[in-house]
Amino acid sequence: MTTEKRMAEIQVLKKHIVNYAKTLDIYTAYRKAGYSQKFYEEHRAELLAQKKKAYGQYHTAKKEMQDILTAKANIHRLLGLEQAQKSKEKSQEQR
Repeated sequence: MTTEKRMAEIQVLKKHIVNYAKTLDIYTAYRKAGYSQKFYEEHRAELLAQKKKAYGQYHTAKKEMQDILTAKANIHRLLGLEQAQKSKEKSQEQR
């Protein structure tokens, strides 16, 4: 893995840590309120906005991961074909 890729992953983790820290106080207060429906309704819009934002980031990351896995599978397939072709050529040379 390249250094740039690792730095990008670290930046994503930092962002999630900051988001966690921002919502921790709200969740703690909600829990202390006994999971009050009134408290939930008062803060629901804020929690939903954060959830929607996070889902967009999740969707983008998931798509990127699928593209990378597809490329990886294609490379393995190509290398496998090359390997099979080389072994076939070796067996023909030995005859």
